[in-house]
Amino acid sequence: MRTMSEQAQVPGMGWLLRTTLYSPHYMSTAVAFIPGNSNTLYTPIAP
Repeated sequence: MRTMSEQAQVPGMGWLLRTTLYSPHYMSTAVAFIPGNSNTLYTPIAP
């Protein structure tokens, strides 16, 4: 079994996150939208 995650910035709106789960007999995808206007998905703890 393995997973793959991707993110894409929606300009001026937020981020789309997609996670796909692969197994020999099953494939599942989940998509989440995170609203916000920042250029980074998270705030770094150090510069």
